[in-house]
Amino acid sequence: MAKSAAAYKRKSGFLFHSDSETTDGVWIASPPFISLDDKTSVIELGETILKVISSSKTNVEHPTDWKSINKNLFDLAGVKSLSSFMNRIQCCTIEELDGIISVIPNRNLGAKEGFVPINEKKIMLKSISNLEDIGKALLNGFDLCD
Repeated sequence: MAKSAAAYKRKSGFLFHSDSETTDGVWIASPPFISLDDKTSVIELGETILKVISSSKTNVEHPTDWKSINKNLFDLAGVKSLSSFMNRIQCCTIEELDGIISVIPNRNLGAKEGFVPINEKKIMLKSISNLEDIGKALLNGFDLCD
């Protein structure tokens, strides 16, 4: 089963959440929602990636209130709107399938278009890689974001 999560980089640090697939096949942000400061070690980044990836689920109830989906993330970021959230932020999608973690840099197209994966810049490593290598892969992914 594929698992998914998202990591965001802002000037003040990092935000993470799992992604879970609803009963209607839509992927949504899901707990845990984690904030780390800009002094976080690469090992702690690696630990956090494994935590959010392992929390990814399938067959979660399809939401009826879409505003609540973003609320947890906005609260974590200290913003009230999508346009504020999208301002000066980078995103990497993190996927795990068949023992391989993929860190996929994204292009930030703003509040109307959202984040678009840059699949040709995908970084892949084994799920059994050490925490430092997993954390470094994320930092390298952010360097490849547009």
